[in-house]
Amino acid sequence: MPEVLKAVIIGLVQALTEFLPVSSSGHMVIAKTFLGMEEVGITLEVVTHLATALAVIVYFRKRIVSILGAVVKAVLAGPGNLVESQAADFKLFLFIILASVPAAFVGLLIRDQVGRLFEDVTTTAIMLIFTGVFVLVSGRLAKSIASIGKVGS
Repeated sequence: MPEVLKAVIIGLVQALTEFLPVSSSGHMVIAKTFLGMEEVGITLEVVTHLATALAVIVYFRKRIVSILGAVVKAVLAGPGNLVESQAADFKLFLFIILASVPAAFVGLLIRDQVGRLFEDVTTTAIMLIFTGVFVLVSGRLAKSIASIGKVGS
């Protein structure tokens, strides 16, 4: 199979799994193994993740511009001078920053350990199965909790 076709398949795996509650990186590891691409390096993964980020930016461009406009106005005129929609956008921006700090901190602390997990296709497959079971159980648990709440109504 030509390398370009393999790269297209990897890109499709990334595109189809990124927005699902599964690991797109884990699925890419398994797909690369099936395609005989174990020694590809990180370039293909970076390119596929950048393409995903670009797609998200294009899709949400109006919302992103609105949020950035609120941030600029808050910086130049002060947060007290924002209209209600701008204040909500500025608050969302602050929450995104606030949520990103602990994620970045933890990511920097354990990136090597997580990176090693993705080097072994067996470990990756086991973790994907574990994640699938977790998502299935939590989904069913959420439904049962929701139905319990309806009984008391």
